[in-house]
Amino acid sequence: MAETDSPLASASEESWFVGRQAVVTGGGRGIGKAIALELARLGAAVSLVSRSESAVQVAAEISSKGGTASAHIGSVADEAFARNVLESVERTGGIDILVNAAAALGPIGRFAECSMKEFAEVLATNLLGTCNFMRWALPQMERRGFGRIINFAGGGAAYAYPNFTGYGVSKVGVVRLTETVAAEIAPSLNVTVNVIAPGAIATDLLKQVRQHGGEVRTTTSIEEPVRLVLFLASPGARHINGRFIHVRDSYEDQDLFLNKDMLTLRRVERR
Repeated sequence: MAETDSPLASASEESWFVGRQAVVTGGGRGIGKAIALELARLGAAVSLVSRSESAVQVAAEISSKGGTASAHIGSVADEAFARNVLESVERTGGIDILVNAAAALGPIGRFAECSMKEFAEVLATNLLGTCNFMRWALPQMERRGFGRIINFAGGGAAYAYPNFTGYGVSKVGVVRLTETVAAEIAPSLNVTVNVIAPGAIATDLLKQVRQHGGEVRTTTSIEEPVRLVLFLASPGARHINGRFIHVRDSYEDQDLFLNKDMLTLRRVERR
């Protein structure tokens, strides 16, 4: 994204990010990296979470441009690690924005032939990893009276993809987790949790899918999920809670959110 481009509607909403604190899991590469860079460009202090040292390089890039960033290396599936990250953020004022972008593809092949160990590992990363960071971010947000949580689901939750069962199951779980927690926190002041489908983007994860015969075209530029995440974190999205939003949805149209059966995993009941 160019330095002069803005994914937000106004300069006033851009300035809203100045001084905010954000945690981005999967922030060392791909979509997570792009989101972290843009949040930092807008003035947020960003804590990057990654299993690899790539997060250190991204933090250094942000710092070289005058931004504020820290890198935390570990597995999102480790609850103690997640708690330590969130407690470190709380010591510097508390978390405003949590983006759960970390993901693993998991076992590939027919479910009846896949490794249950690998199946459990993808659930641990994609679903329990999201749970861990939400679990330790939510109390801070509720105490402070503000918070924005943006989770990632994608096509694995929206459609059935043969041979990628573990990934799909984990992502469906993230959607229902989002809906359920959103219902629990609905009475809270200005705390929301939503989940997005970023579209098919040319990332390392998509390369893995194609290497194993998955027929997925690149349909989205990386700027689109960045724009959606920034919108959901902004004041303009305060009315959106517990929704499953695709980058191609008309998500700035408030009428879209009046239908409780839209943007959700719920069945439309027929009586």
